[in-house]
Amino acid sequence: MNRKLLAGLACLSLASCKTAQPETKWQDFAQQSVDQYFALNPNDAVYQGAHQFDGQLPDWSEAGLKANAAFFHKVIDDAHG
Repeated sequence: MNRKLLAGLACLSLASCKTAQPETKWQDFAQQSVDQYFALNPNDAVYQGAHQFDGQLPDWSEAGLKANAAFFHKVIDDAHG
């Protein structure tokens, strides 16, 4: 009976190891996405408490708006892939 218990615990521990990696990848992806969003939208970053962006405004030029749109498209594509 002890062997079955140990085998079950071993299976559970191995299964939990496999799920930890994708979760970590997702957390890294999410953090990088938020960091990039804050760099493009410093006014939102300050509102969320990232005061290293105090006094900065987003780039509302045509190039800045295109960069912001490209960022959103890339994040959506990367999230699906």
